[in-house]
Amino acid sequence: MPYLRSLVRSEAGRDLSPEDASHLEVLRRGTIIKGGKLREPHAWLLSQLTGPSTQPVTDSSSLDVAGLTTTEHGKRKHRVLILGSGMVAKPAVDHIASRKDIELIVGE
Repeated sequence: MPYLRSLVRSEAGRDLSPEDASHLEVLRRGTIIKGGKLREPHAWLLSQLTGPSTQPVTDSSSLDVAGLTTTEHGKRKHRVLILGSGMVAKPAVDHIASRKDIELIVGE
């Protein structure tokens, strides 16, 4: 929770304490993708991809020209990445996957 509070304060443009700055640095170091692009320390991962990053889509979706999944109304779906497969993964995946406006990606 302290990291989340620091992130919210930062995004809201509030004054940050030294502890907030420390939390934000930890989050920055742990961020692999920002703005839809691999951050520089992790750019090498792009060479490891062997094919398209999206799975086949359902009949209610299509791929737009950028390769992003869209809803049947042409709106871009939100992409949600779930990492890990702990005991709460199945209920979380079931709940998130039930939404038509979300493209769910699960990694173990």
